[in-house]
Amino acid sequence: MNLDSDRSFHYERELLCRVYITTVLNHAISISLDWRIRNWPSILYADSMPLGQFVYEIMIHKAIDVPIPTEEAGNALVTLLKLRLCMGSDDHLLPDGSHTRFPINYGIKKTSTMYGIRIRRLVLVGDEDHNPPTTQENHCENSHRRAKIYVAALNVLTLKNDENLTELTHALKQIKWDIVGLSEVRRRGERIISHPDFLLYHIGTTPGQYGVGFIIKKHLRNYVESFIGVSERIAMINLKLPGHKDTWSIIQVYSPTEQSDTTSMDSFYLELNKTIQDHAHKNFVVMGDFNGQIGERQPVEDIVLGPFIYGKKARSKNGERLVNFAQENALKILNTMFKRKESKMWTWISPDGKTKNEIDFIMTNKSKYFSNMKVISNFNFNTNHRIIRAELTTTPLKKTQDQETS
Repeated sequence: MNLDSDRSFHYERELLCRVYITTVLNHAISISLDWRIRNWPSILYADSMPLGQFVYEIMIHKAIDVPIPTEEAGNALVTLLKLRLCMGSDDHLLPDGSHTRFPINYGIKKTSTMYGIRIRRLVLVGDEDHNPPTTQENHCENSHRRAKIYVAALNVLTLKNDENLTELTHALKQIKWDIVGLSEVRRRGERIISHPDFLLYHIGTTPGQYGVGFIIKKHLRNYVESFIGVSERIAMINLKLPGHKDTWSIIQVYSPTEQSDTTSMDSFYLELNKTIQDHAHKNFVVMGDFNGQIGERQPVEDIVLGPFIYGKKARSKNGERLVNFAQENALKILNTMFKRKESKMWTWISPDGKTKNEIDFIMTNKSKYFSNMKVISNFNFNTNHRIIRAELTTTPLKKTQDQETS
């Protein structure tokens, strides 16, 4: 089957891109290219240069003088499937068939398009997609919306070794969770790691210290729009959660400790505020290890604090900064909004086991969507922090009620 000789190279190039998107990114094109796309897989071959380079030239819209083969090549699609990837706004396919790693925004925003095609499939750099979504899977996913999304945060102390990560994933199997923000990951660099059961994102700079990230359950990976690594203390994920019209931003933090100097604390909160202003969507959550105790609620603080606060200790310096931050951004601290037994309120215990504090928090500007918040005491993982978990509903609650959690 031959291409018409009078067809312009511009049209040929566009057709190549469309076939590439259809076959590699699993997106149907609802325009009249019909039989051409089905019967011309061979047009993605080029005799004079490697396939990867040819597709690269096509994707960056460079005019190239490459003969288009006219014979059918039955294995063309098999070859192309190896190039399956997620193209970001700053992401380009390289001549060897791989593509570049950029430090920020590994995901695709849902509004990103190419020739009018929405690209939502998240497949990682250098990763083959062994479980592409099928029509049946997409139907089940769309027809059965989850009533709740479980959003959690945990200081893991370290995930430096794969053994630590394995221990964490085994522990998570015993609880309900969908998204977990991680503090003190202690892995250098910014990276996304794909696993059959989850997606792990982390960012870190200082060897053996700090680092934040997320672990996301596999059923949500196609809802991820972007990861944004702000620093080794702040990271954000944007998701279009099932059942929600608007995108949610979830920010994970690891605050400097009480012993840190004033400059470090000022810089941390300045950066956190800037992250919200520059990157967060209108629905957002801020959570993680804030290394501060809130203490008793003051009369003017009932907008951000509920009545349920652990212990009767005085507010620490970090706790004061935390409350001020919540007030500035109209955030409700969910730990304080739901009634719990005192034994299930603390989130940190000292190495000697003598001191307990509540220093890990989840806060949001849309508390009406949260039906509960718990501190999980029976989480079998080697850390002196407890995992905290909030329940995000698909519809706003008509009436907020304090809930006793066992």
